[in-house]
Amino acid sequence: MNNLTSTDLGQMLVNVSSLFVLLELLIRTVVGVIGFILFVTAIRKAIKLSATGLNADPQNTPGRIFAYVILSVILFRYSIFMPDVWNYLFGGGGHQGIYTYTNFSAPGPYADVIKAALQFVQLMGWYFGAKGILDFKHATDGQAQPGLVSKGFTHFFGGLACIHIGAFLSMVMAKLLGG
Repeated sequence: MNNLTSTDLGQMLVNVSSLFVLLELLIRTVVGVIGFILFVTAIRKAIKLSATGLNADPQNTPGRIFAYVILSVILFRYSIFMPDVWNYLFGGGGHQGIYTYTNFSAPGPYADVIKAALQFVQLMGWYFGAKGILDFKHATDGQAQPGLVSKGFTHFFGGLACIHIGAFLSMVMAKLLGG
């Protein structure tokens, strides 16, 4: 029986990490398409509202249409300009993509494994950031469960920190070490 060792698992992560750039682009594309579809839905709802009037459909209100427009723009911008959010909130230093760890240096033979693990965290950040924005959409649809908006904020800002894991870790270390 062949047992996996930590070295084997590390090497598997390093081998799979070459796909992370493609997965990031796929996630960003899907999020952009969802944003576009949400925008088209908002336009369709606005046309229906103007044709039927305010009292025809209680689910189709100007406030909900406005929320759809705002969320669609946020999703579309998220898929393209997520690094700008980090730079706006915390100053410069955010990474522009998964493949930016070119000057990574770590002690010992595990540098490639650490780099691949950080890239995986960054990839998951794209997913969870988009999930947070979609939680806001579900809250505006009236599907709000207790804590859905706070869960959306947690996913969005957690995803933001994961996307910019290098800058986030540097910021945390500076705060912990008093720098």
